[in-house]
Amino acid sequence: MPNGNTFTGNFTRMFPYAEATNFDKSKLIKLADRLQESYLRLKGPLAGYTYFGQFIAHDLTHLKGSEETSHGNPEALADLELICTPTLDLSGVYGEGFFDPAIRVERETGKFSLGYCQKTKTKLIYGGDIPRGPNKEPQIADPRNDANLILAQLHLQFLKLHNLIVDDFSVRSPELNPIEKFNSARVQLILLYQEAVFFDYLKKMLNPMTWRKIILQNNSYVWEHKPPNPLEMPIEFSAAAFRFGHTMLRKRYDVQQGVRLNLDSVLKHTGLLGLGGTQFLQSKKQVNWNLFFDLSSNQRVTLANGIRPSTSLDINVPGRPKLSGPIGLKNLLRGNQVGLPSAQNIINDITEHYSVDPEIKPSLLAREEINPKDTNEKPIMDESIASVFTENTPLWYYILAESLNEQDGKRLGKLGSLIVAETFKNVLQESTPSIFKEGFAETNLLNRNAELALPDYQLMSEDIRPQHNQFVTITDLLRLNSGM
Repeated sequence: MPNGNTFTGNFTRMFPYAEATNFDKSKLIKLADRLQESYLRLKGPLAGYTYFGQFIAHDLTHLKGSEETSHGNPEALADLELICTPTLDLSGVYGEGFFDPAIRVERETGKFSLGYCQKTKTKLIYGGDIPRGPNKEPQIADPRNDANLILAQLHLQFLKLHNLIVDDFSVRSPELNPIEKFNSARVQLILLYQEAVFFDYLKKMLNPMTWRKIILQNNSYVWEHKPPNPLEMPIEFSAAAFRFGHTMLRKRYDVQQGVRLNLDSVLKHTGLLGLGGTQFLQSKKQVNWNLFFDLSSNQRVTLANGIRPSTSLDINVPGRPKLSGPIGLKNLLRGNQVGLPSAQNIINDITEHYSVDPEIKPSLLAREEINPKDTNEKPIMDESIASVFTENTPLWYYILAESLNEQDGKRLGKLGSLIVAETFKNVLQESTPSIFKEGFAETNLLNRNAELALPDYQLMSEDIRPQHNQFVTITDLLRLNSGM
């Protein structure tokens, strides 16, 4: 199994024939200003999928040196280096395994140690937070998963899931030693996670026909990794297409009934920023996942914002000025810095060089679709920039506008879906373990729910189908932790 912290690799271009577009920085700043000023209200998917997407993104890509740059000078792809496996292997949870000093593993059980939250001045609750050191620093393989309260609480759920699976192995296979239990649970949880990514998250986020053609029917149209060359991450995916979740962020969240936090507060409840000024996370700020996913039929679930070319979020991370600022501007400048082609150049390249199924082939948006009116009937772009960007559109912005026009902001449109689906399909085929490659046995743990059984996957000529009719979802996994 690849070790998350020992891999180094680079990026590639999914569309090498599409010419890079160098946009005027001053025009990009004006476009970002309009994204800040515009108001376009749309309902998106359940709010939890925003943060599940961030968790997945951290699993796939981790840049050496991070993106704390001025986004000024162009960067060659060869200068961008990944320090995590570009595979779905929960590297942020497991790191280098049982003996990795970055994670806290109970040597006598093979389970993860968990952290505490505080209920009263004298009462701490075990398992209410991720494990932390004396200075509140996260003791997890990928500290980025402590970037905000909701993401850290989601990471905690995966630690707990691992522990549940270890307990299950302890009952079924008591002869296993702690290292063997740890490694067996690791494989099991990675496979369950992959299924939730492919048959829950991607099914909800992608154009339905694109999901069916590429994910379910195992087709490749524009990009296919050729082993034994090392897998490289498409820059169109990491610098544009998979950043759609930034526009789904809300300005505030109910983390529990009656406990509402604005986004700045969600960002401040991290180890880096002192857990909001307390030694331990306060128990009233633990995330109630019923408010983020449909765990309970009698609970109203918060919705994310829709995917659309509008975001008024201005991230403020005290002490980290290069991570702070308007999120739209950061994405536009990043795409320019790494030399992304315009969306039109990519679509024209697809038409010229690739045989894509007509049902999922992207087509060019009209000028008024690229520059839609916001809720106040005002165009997103004024004429000074519309004349530039409706003919050659930054890829990230175009993917947002495409989602608005084709899917009402509820999921990605055809171009965004094509890039994301092709990337994930190749990533999963190169992952070890992988639901595309390996079967795995049912466990008592998941059969607590009579309707839920682990699949035994087989890679077939035309279709990838489990030997049951129900796919495991992130909601199913969270229900296990809640005992539902």
